[in-house]
Amino acid sequence: MRFFYPRLACLSIQKNKQYYFPYILAGILMCSMTYIMNFLNVSTIVSGMNGGATMQTMFGFGMIVVSVFSAFFLFYANSFLVKIREKELGLYAILGMNRGNIICLVLIESLLVMCSVIAGGLLLGVVLSKLVELVLFTLCHAEVSTGFYFNFDLIANVAVWFVGIYTILFVYSAIRIQAKSALHLMHSTSYGEKAPKANMVFALIGVVILSVAYYMAVTIESPIKALQTFFIAVLLVIVATYILFTVGSVALCKVLEKNKNYYYSPNHFVSVGTMRFRMKRNGAGLASICILITMVMVVASVSFSAYTGIQDSVNRGFPKDVLVEVGTDKDVEKLRDLFQQFIQENNAHMVDGNYVHYRETIFGSFTKKGYVSSNDFTMDRFTVIDLNTYNQLAKQNESLNDDECLLVSKSNVDYQTFQLDQNQPLKVKEIVKESLLPDANTITDTSVTLVVKDLDMLTYQEGTQDTLSYFANVEDGYTIDRDALIQKIGFLMKNSEMANTLDFSYMYSVETKQAALEAYYTLFGGIIVLGGLLSIVFLASAVLIIYYKQIVEGLEDAERFRVLRKVGMEDTQIKKTINAQILLVFFMPLALAGLHLICAYPMISKLMVLFTITDMTLIKVVTCITFVMIGVFYGIVYKLTSHTYYKIIRS
Repeated sequence: MRFFYPRLACLSIQKNKQYYFPYILAGILMCSMTYIMNFLNVSTIVSGMNGGATMQTMFGFGMIVVSVFSAFFLFYANSFLVKIREKELGLYAILGMNRGNIICLVLIESLLVMCSVIAGGLLLGVVLSKLVELVLFTLCHAEVSTGFYFNFDLIANVAVWFVGIYTILFVYSAIRIQAKSALHLMHSTSYGEKAPKANMVFALIGVVILSVAYYMAVTIESPIKALQTFFIAVLLVIVATYILFTVGSVALCKVLEKNKNYYYSPNHFVSVGTMRFRMKRNGAGLASICILITMVMVVASVSFSAYTGIQDSVNRGFPKDVLVEVGTDKDVEKLRDLFQQFIQENNAHMVDGNYVHYRETIFGSFTKKGYVSSNDFTMDRFTVIDLNTYNQLAKQNESLNDDECLLVSKSNVDYQTFQLDQNQPLKVKEIVKESLLPDANTITDTSVTLVVKDLDMLTYQEGTQDTLSYFANVEDGYTIDRDALIQKIGFLMKNSEMANTLDFSYMYSVETKQAALEAYYTLFGGIIVLGGLLSIVFLASAVLIIYYKQIVEGLEDAERFRVLRKVGMEDTQIKKTINAQILLVFFMPLALAGLHLICAYPMISKLMVLFTITDMTLIKVVTCITFVMIGVFYGIVYKLTSHTYYKIIRS
């Protein structure tokens, strides 16, 4: 008798393995992913990588997301499990077990599940953490570490977190059991959901909220504004999705019922009526699936677009192997002579070098007339070069009059005349769609280079910076040590005899294409790993929600279809009705997720500019491939889980 409850708990889990095993596997996955995120966040090997601190900041964010999401998701999945088990628990009550005995049984079941999840999750997490680390190092093009270790404090922290989660889940289950009578537990799956009233006002509110979110995403023009409004738009989409699936779907069913030609037909009568009867409950689950699928699509699209476009971003920012920029207010020619002497004496392996003198301001904005300087910092980049510099860079032989100019920009600009501050407007001879100046580490909303006959023919506002840029290739077989080059140039600026005779204030930067490539691979390799882990978590959650929804709906529909058989409805007609209902209900989340992704594309493409990814064709292709892959995966999951529904209905 002493081991009666443990044996009964084990037997109960075994008999209900089709419900418990997916729940346990999902818990193991959540636990392992939480450990892996924590592991990457505190790993000394990752922190020792070039750019490791930035990556660990991202993994810290991922750790919070996965930990919190695990708690909410397991609570959501547990509510399905409790609902499915209520009939069995009600039978125990009728056979003589009081609520205390049933709660004791549920406690033992919860302990068994918790121990299985924590032990399996930590074991899987420890094993996979090394694999994920190897993948991370490979994507970052870093030297792979062969050591294997695990952190006991980290294991304890993750275990404590999941003990807390399952403790809360048990308390919730106990309260739910305590609040219901034995009879109510026995017939819980037969009660279904009360048919909700169609609230057209709330449905309209959902449509308006979603329309506002779509409008924000479609009309966005600036990457910075996209970043500022992204989370607001996401929040609006989530709220609207839940409203439309819970209230809006019921209102849609009510509208279909009023269409007599559509509603009063064998194929639609049962499916529409049944869907409206239970949509208030199931709508939240469908909305959750829709949001999870959308999150996976966005995360995967952004991650793979960013990683695939690395080489293009680096080539655009670094037309040559080395880029040195020195900002100065005057004596540019003397500085050029000084720097040329330095290059000849210290870096003989640099070839094909170009000097570019330009003036730049980032305090101002573009208007319909031209560019206006201000005291406000913006992400617009405005530079001015002279005609000789333009001809040198573009390998052209253009000529300009004093009242003419050229505009060089890949942005969508359209000017007949162009005016800088209070200067006289200049006639735009031509708008050249290309980028001449290196834009390494530059993130801009709009970038325009003004080409004039002579730099000194214009009057510039305070804050305009003269910059001398030098970019060159490195001879084959040689490499440039960026850190050493920075030290040499810093020494030159402070200690050279010629430098002491110059009257200028300066700032300088030294970048190499190889160092930038390594930094980009480190950053985007981390994003790929983070996005991959989050995608696995979200997809697994969506799969489990779909699976449990099939079971719950099957239990609720079984009695209804049994009645329909008794009143003369044929099995073939019942199957058609079931197919129509399942296809409509379970593919609505995928369809709306696709619509979310289409409308979010303009905002996503602007956000990608912040990652210096400007190849819109690449982003479109990756986004389409992601949607197709998720769609195929969703279809496979639907096909597999629908067998469970049909099995329950047939029984």
